[in-house]
Amino acid sequence: MKSLSSNSIQLSRRLLANYLMFGLLSIVTLAVGMLVIVRASQTPTSGPRLLARLSEASKRLAQNLAENNGQGIQPIVEELSKDSELQFCGVVDTNGIYTAHTNPALTGLRGTISFSPNSVPGAIERVTFLREDQPGSMEYWLPLRRNDQVFGLLQARVHGETSPLTAMIGKHFGTVVALPVLLLLFGGSRLRGVIKASSTIDHQLTQLARDDNGPAMQLQPVEDSCAATNGWNRLVQQMEKGQVLQNLESRLNHVLGGVQTQKYQQILQHMGEGVAVTDAEGVVTFANRAFGLLLDTDEKSMIEQPLECFVPTGVPENLKRFTEQCRELSRPAVIEIYHSAELSDGVLRLARMPFQADESGTVHQIWSLRDISQLKLVEHTRDQFVDTATHELRTPLANIKACAETLELDDQLDEEIQKQYLNTIGSEATRLARFVDEFLNISRMEGGSVCLNRHPTNVERLIREAVEKTRPQFDQKKIGLELQMPAKMPELSIDKDKISAALVNLLGNAAKYTPEAGKVSLNVELAKSEIRIHVKDTGYGIAPEEVGNIFHRFFRSDDQRVRDTTGTGLGLSFAQEVVQLHGGSITVRSELNKGSQFTMMLPAI
Repeated sequence: MKSLSSNSIQLSRRLLANYLMFGLLSIVTLAVGMLVIVRASQTPTSGPRLLARLSEASKRLAQNLAENNGQGIQPIVEELSKDSELQFCGVVDTNGIYTAHTNPALTGLRGTISFSPNSVPGAIERVTFLREDQPGSMEYWLPLRRNDQVFGLLQARVHGETSPLTAMIGKHFGTVVALPVLLLLFGGSRLRGVIKASSTIDHQLTQLARDDNGPAMQLQPVEDSCAATNGWNRLVQQMEKGQVLQNLESRLNHVLGGVQTQKYQQILQHMGEGVAVTDAEGVVTFANRAFGLLLDTDEKSMIEQPLECFVPTGVPENLKRFTEQCRELSRPAVIEIYHSAELSDGVLRLARMPFQADESGTVHQIWSLRDISQLKLVEHTRDQFVDTATHELRTPLANIKACAETLELDDQLDEEIQKQYLNTIGSEATRLARFVDEFLNISRMEGGSVCLNRHPTNVERLIREAVEKTRPQFDQKKIGLELQMPAKMPELSIDKDKISAALVNLLGNAAKYTPEAGKVSLNVELAKSEIRIHVKDTGYGIAPEEVGNIFHRFFRSDDQRVRDTTGTGLGLSFAQEVVQLHGGSITVRSELNKGSQFTMMLPAI
């Protein structure tokens, strides 16, 4: 506040000083001019020099007339006419005739004046008269005498003059008036320059105050060297720099915002999970490629369409669940959509999350779509496995408990019956042990801790032992088992126990899923670099759509004949894992209701 007050005082002092200075200069100039005019008015028009020359000229004319009888007066008149103050000069005789004149053509002619006998000899008369061609002229008449008698008159006309005062005023008035006027004009210009910068600043600030609701006003610098204008110019420069930086920031934000938006769209388009955005009415405003693929449609065709139109209608419950979850738009929701009643046809998980996209408060919905078919199949398989495992555990335990209680309570049992009970207990215990081993093997496979204990193994003996382990199953169902092997079998560096368990699983599955009186064959084929063990049966076979899933853990076929047979769904998975650890593979060929053939291939190293 103090700085602003001092600046205002400084500006006022400058204006007052300039005003007083030029006002005083004008007054002083006017006073000096008036003094000059007064002095000039007091000075005679023709000074003593002119009168002295006229007097001298009259004496010379009189002497020339006396000596030369007036023959040499013309040069005297012409010499006198050279005076800058004279307009012309002539000599008139007593008859009024010019005897000499500065204009030789007038010599001998009658003059404009007549000789006056009353003229006083030696006296100079000053006559002022008016003529149309020369207004306000003044003449000097100087009588010429000889022997105290006037014999002529010297006429000398001075350039157009009126009165001395009028002449002086007319001569000096322009200068006297012009100087104060020029000083006042110069002072006004100077004052205008002093207040120009302040006026410009005030005008810009006024415009800025008036245009507070309009576009930003561009301030302009002021050309001056005072402290106030220097500060104003620095302020304008800082504002211009700030405006440039603001414009640059705005452009950068605009460009970067566009780049980021494009980048995010590219990321969303390449995501494996489906993503879509809808407005409050459920109309799709964005959908990535995965979202359209999971719903068997083109994502571009979904734009500006209700999402409800694209929900699969194979299961009526889908649309019902979707409608129920969309009632509360402000809360997250998860919907499971089934393509059909069969899990194998696919299951989708549709999740919704509300979000506020702008400051207007409008709530949008972001949807994520994921294929959870495999997860549902695993859950379904797990549930089946739990049921099967419960049955697998309960049945042998119940048999073991029943046989043990019978042996304990009845001491009079026949020896053969006791042996049967003991055999039942042993076989059920073996069944439980095999079941537990399968669990342990699966646990090791999931933990990645399955390791091989390789050593040279006689393949022929290994195969025969596996056949003997599973023969009771074949005999129980009266299934014919055929074994074909080459005469000479090589030794392999393998883990005998694990390969034997894998082969037992293949033979056990052939026995379980082949009806009574069926046939199973085991054929060994030697190739250059591998041994192929084929296990072929005449069982139920595998449906084409299930062939790709039989090696998955806990998988059980939907065939009711398979469901009625106990099993865990772990045997084939374990067998494939063991063979792959040995560098081999297991393949399958199957035809529904005609049987299957599993081939175990082991490298011959």
